[in-house]
Amino acid sequence: MCGIAGFYGRDAVALTKWMTRLMAHRGPDDEGVWMSQSSPIALGNRRLKILDLSALGHQPMGSRDGRWTLTYNGEIYNYAQLRGELEHQGCHFQSSSDTEALLYALMTWGDGALLRLNGIFGFALWDEETRRLLLGRDRLGVKPVYYAQSGGAFCFASEIKAILGSGLVEPKVDHEALESYLRLLWVPEPRTLFEGIRKLEPGTTLLWDGERAAIQRYWDVPFS
Repeated sequence: MCGIAGFYGRDAVALTKWMTRLMAHRGPDDEGVWMSQSSPIALGNRRLKILDLSALGHQPMGSRDGRWTLTYNGEIYNYAQLRGELEHQGCHFQSSSDTEALLYALMTWGDGALLRLNGIFGFALWDEETRRLLLGRDRLGVKPVYYAQSGGAFCFASEIKAILGSGLVEPKVDHEALESYLRLLWVPEPRTLFEGIRKLEPGTTLLWDGERAAIQRYWDVPFS
């Protein structure tokens, strides 16, 4: 289990550091915060080392040309197979982590990479060239991704308390969500028990362009 976080807006670095440290229990082995040189965004990660125990698996992980930066939580079970396909297409790996396989897969195949993944994940990928942030969640929603936006600012995290820690939204109860919880014993996505905090639905992506969020479903339960 790892933890991801990020903030787009004023004081992005300081807020991302705080949000990341609020999730220290999710990743006791390593902590990292990355900041953009062209946009007011920072990405954070708390890492639990599993596949690559070395510093080469440090996150957030960036591409060699500096265009792409990834923060990721989860496990890609078929990462070795994907790595072989990507190496055949000319990608050169420095680590043995599934994080790097996911990074190159998204760089090479774009959104189409998601249907190639066999695993559980929540990730955020920043494109320094287009200045867009892509969030993604696995098909069945095993790994959580929460987000909030207000006044041109945007943040995301693996836990609600990190979103609240950013100060972007006030801790107010969403009464409709509370009613759902009392009736169903859970809150259906994308709602949460807090006003202004949403949960990315399973099998969907969210694209933030600095002004608005666009959500798209890449997978759904097949019915024959």
